[in-house]
Amino acid sequence: MSQEFDLVVIAYNDMQQAGETFGKLHSMQKKGSISVITAAALVKDYEGRTTTEASLDVAHKRGTRYGALAGGLLAVIAPPVGVAGVLIGVVGGAILGRKLHKKPERNFTKEFIERVLAEMQGGSSALIVLVEEEAAEKTVGALAAFGGEVTHHALSDVVVDHLARTDAAVKISSETIIEDEAAVEATKKIVHAGTRREGPQFKRVLAIANPASGQDETILNTLNTVFRATGLDWDIAITKKSGDATRLAQEAAASGEVDVVAIYGGDGSVMEAAAGLIGSDVPLAVLPGGTNNVMSVELGIPKALADAAALVGGAPAKIRQVDMGRLNDHMFILRVGIGYEAVINETADREMKDRYGGLAYSLAGLKALKDPPIANYKLTLDGKVEELEGLWVMIANSASLGAPNLNLVHEISVSDGLLDVIVVRERDLESLVSVVTSIADVKKVGKPLPHWQVREVLVEADPPMAVTGDGEIWEPTPLSASVIPQAVKIVVPL
Repeated sequence: MSQEFDLVVIAYNDMQQAGETFGKLHSMQKKGSISVITAAALVKDYEGRTTTEASLDVAHKRGTRYGALAGGLLAVIAPPVGVAGVLIGVVGGAILGRKLHKKPERNFTKEFIERVLAEMQGGSSALIVLVEEEAAEKTVGALAAFGGEVTHHALSDVVVDHLARTDAAVKISSETIIEDEAAVEATKKIVHAGTRREGPQFKRVLAIANPASGQDETILNTLNTVFRATGLDWDIAITKKSGDATRLAQEAAASGEVDVVAIYGGDGSVMEAAAGLIGSDVPLAVLPGGTNNVMSVELGIPKALADAAALVGGAPAKIRQVDMGRLNDHMFILRVGIGYEAVINETADREMKDRYGGLAYSLAGLKALKDPPIANYKLTLDGKVEELEGLWVMIANSASLGAPNLNLVHEISVSDGLLDVIVVRERDLESLVSVVTSIADVKKVGKPLPHWQVREVLVEADPPMAVTGDGEIWEPTPLSASVIPQAVKIVVPL
C-alpha cells in the first residue's frame, strides 16, 4: 500500500495557540511557502467544552481556481459561441483542474474530529494538518517554529479517503478491509501526549469539602466537569466536624491511592487539610470556598472554583513548599492573632457572616474599637525578651489581609522558614498611621510596626488575651509558637 500523505499533529498546552497558528498557516499557504491539503484547529477548555476554531480545504479551492482559470482561457481561445460557452468552459475546466491536481476535496469528518477532541486535555488546543508526503518535511519545519508538540505519521491514500468517511471501514476488494482505527488511534495518542501539562501530573484526586463554608454554590457539577475534562479520577469526602479534614487528608496520603488532595472551604479548612499532609509527598490543592480565603490570595490561586480546580487538572501549575506553624496543640498556616483580631473573630460569628459576608469582619472590627483589648505583652523571641503595650499581636506565616498585594508587612514569606511577630500598639493616630503605612508599603510616613522574624516565640499577656488561629478561636494566652519549615506542598499557578 503506497504512503502518499502525512498527518501532522501539533498539540499545545494553551487554548489560543492552535487558532493563532492556523492563521499563520493560512498566510503561508497563500504565499506558497507551504502546501496544505486540509487543516483543523481544535480547542478544549478547562470545563470540557470543545470547539473547532477553523477548517481549511485548500486543495479544493486551489484545484478549482486553477481549473477555472484554464477553462476560462479555453473558452476564450476555442469557445462555443457566447456566454454559455464561457460558463461551460469554466465549469469543465474547474473539474478538469481538480482531476489534474489529483487533490480531491478532503475534509476531516465530524466523527474523526470528535474522537480527537475527546482525547485532548482540558485547557489545550491542537492543529491537525494533512499534507502530501513530499511536502511534509517543509510543513513540519514551518509549523514547529510556532511551538507546541509536533509529530507526524504517514498515511496511505486509502486511509486518508476514509478519514473523510463515516462508515467503519473502506473496502478495497472483496477480500480486503482496511480500517482507519490505526490512524485515528495514532492521532488520539499524539494529541493526548502533546497536551499533557508541563507542570505536575495527577491522575487521582480526593476532594474534601466543608459544607459549612461561606460560599453558597453547587460544587459537585463544577468539579466533575473540570476533573473529567482533564482526565482525572476523583472522589469526594465531606467534613462534619472540626478535625475531619486533617483525618481525611492523612488517610488519603497514607493509602497511596491519591496523587493530590483538594480542599474546598475557608482558611480553617485549608489549615486542617494541610496539617494532615505535613511531611507527605502528596500535595494540597486549595479550592476557595469560605467567607475569607486569605491563603488562596497569598498563593495567587484563582477565586473561581473552576479555575482553581483546573490547577489540579491541567492549567499551568507548579508545586510550592509552604511553612506552617505550631501553637501549643494547634497548627496554623496563615497566622495567629492575639487581642484585637481575636475579638473580631469572636464577634463575627456564623450568623453575622451568613448575613453580611466578608463585611462582617469590618463591622466586628469597628465594634471592638469601642472597648479595645489593650494588654502588657512579654514576648520571648528566640530567647530574647521584649516587653511592650499592644492592641494586637500577630504571629504570622503570612501577612496577607485577603486582597492581592494587601499585606500588613510586605517582607513576610510563607516559604522562608521563619515566623513574623508584629505588634500594633495603642489606639492613637500614630499607631493607626503606622498600620496604614505598613499596608501601603510606604517607608517615610509614621513609625514602623515592631517586627521580628523568629523560629520560636513565647507570648504572655497581662491581662490574658483571646487568641485566634486561621479563623478559629483557641485558648487564651500564654502561648508558645514555633515554625515547621517546608511543611506542606501546595499546587499553585505558574
